[in-house]
Amino acid sequence: ISFVAVAGDPIHDNGVKDVNDPEWKFKVEDIFCSKALHSIPWHAVPGNHEYKGNPQAIVDYSKVSRRWDTPARYYSIEKKLKGTKDKVLFVFLDTSPLIKKRFESFPEKVTPDYPQREMEWFDSTMAASDARWKIVIGHQPVYASTNKGIKERLDIQETVNPVLLKHDADIYVCGHIHSFQHIIVDGCDVNYIVNSSIGRSREVGKVEGTKFCADDQGFTVFSIGKDKIDFWFISSTEGN
Repeated sequence: ISFVAVAGDPIHDNGVKDVNDPEWKFKVEDIFCSKALHSIPWHAVPGNHEYKGNPQAIVDYSKVSRRWDTPARYYSIEKKLKGTKDKVLFVFLDTSPLIKKRFESFPEKVTPDYPQREMEWFDSTMAASDARWKIVIGHQPVYASTNKGIKERLDIQETVNPVLLKHDADIYVCGHIHSFQHIIVDGCDVNYIVNSSIGRSREVGKVEGTKFCADDQGFTVFSIGKDKIDFWFISSTEGN
């Protein structure tokens, strides 16, 4: 494994106050304590629960943790494919401020121009990359089966999705919904993947474009090669 990506909400329910908040120990360090998980970087983005606390702490924790590597609330990294000259672009988005009702609920935690600056950065970052694969990771979904309000997804469809389509993104990975889902919408080449939660899962059903869905708890493993990307939804309860 090259790195761990955290698609938001590493700490339920109210985020953290700062890097010294004991929630870090109880809900991250004491849980993911395997030596193997300390030897690779963890790249995270804030989720909506981080905005209940201090979202900047998700970035600042990089200064006190050897493995936590989150340089900003939104950022990108490139990795080379072994044995080739090809690259993979990973773009990490802070999607909560892109949802109007959430943005209006925490005005003291973002500047008024934050969503516009993030989207301009997202567009230019995707445009400038010549990577073989482009994978985008955010917290809220573009498309998903969920009992959460449709307005959240419409806001992400109006902001994030046009950039995904414009720059031929291969995959958009999110969390937030607490289930496994793989969706491909007609007329769109993006694979929309919902990564489940290791804390608790929720009921899920099929929607238009659903290729697979399951209400297991767990995580997703990706293997990226020159010609294809494989991925597996892993149940943390059964290990299947």
